[in-house]
Amino acid sequence: MKKIKTYLSILIRIVLAALFIYGAYLKMIQFESFEFQIAEMQFFSLEGSGYLAFALIAVEFFIGFWLLIGFERYIFWKWFTVIFLNAFNIYLIYLW
Repeated sequence: MKKIKTYLSILIRIVLAALFIYGAYLKMIQFESFEFQIAEMQFFSLEGSGYLAFALIAVEFFIGFWLLIGFERYIFWKWFTVIFLNAFNIYLIYLW
């Protein structure tokens, strides 16, 4: 049973890492669209939304990378990942 939990944990970690990295990749190839989505929220100017878009893509990529190489052992990264996922969920609900 302990072996199954270990394998399941690794599988979940890899799937989450793939989702983060793929999401960052999609935002990167459609950078202007992502930048305009942030600008449409009217919290930032167009120039400020460009910097924020770049920062969000970088953070999303690095979370995926850290999950992939196994930094999830550190409690900080677990909570950071949960907070980041919830922030994107709130944003999606806001758009809906």
